[in-house]
Amino acid sequence: MINWFLKVPKAIGVVVFVAIWAIAVMTFIVGVYGVGQSADVELPLSDVNDVAVDSQGRIYVMIGAYHRIQRYSAEGEFQLGWHIPTAGASAICTTPDDRVKVAAARRNKLFEYTCDGRLLSSVSDLEVDFYEAYKSESDTRGPYQIDTFSLPRIVDSQSGKTVIETRWPLWLVTFPFPLFAIAFGGFALFALAELAQKKLGISQLREDDSDKTRSPSGA
Repeated sequence: MINWFLKVPKAIGVVVFVAIWAIAVMTFIVGVYGVGQSADVELPLSDVNDVAVDSQGRIYVMIGAYHRIQRYSAEGEFQLGWHIPTAGASAICTTPDDRVKVAAARRNKLFEYTCDGRLLSSVSDLEVDFYEAYKSESDTRGPYQIDTFSLPRIVDSQSGKTVIETRWPLWLVTFPFPLFAIAFGGFALFALAELAQKKLGISQLREDDSDKTRSPSGA
């Protein structure tokens, strides 16, 4: 009977683990190849690579997980976003005329966009490492910083006040996904139930051996 009851948490653990990973994979696919292509859909702040601000105070956030830039007002309200055709880490900066430059670490790519996400130019295999230059600039002199202590958010460099954060329920699929913690819990539940079942099995075997040992003497 006890073994049967232990099968329930094992089954729950497997279902939770598999379901959460399926959600994570589907979120990535939909984010990159589905709604991530739409300008008016806000995606969660997942694996934020960089942040920059233009002359009008608008904030641009480079979201690495979805290969996407999202633009926000100075107050942190989402305005629009667009897909960046590259993978890996990227850094961004703005020009005095509010153009947005994106430097990708992979193959030293450099993209230039209008503030509304229209591609103006794209080059690759550059000799100059614009990625390190742009990233260093935002790390040392930018008015906003990326806080990844818990869930990724954009904070004011001076006051530490949160300016941009992922809203519920999108934080569930923010990278690193909080759902992964639930998936780990499912795996832990399965492992503990499996361990308990093995220990009960060993204990039962010992009791059986003990009974067999005592049986001849009691006859």
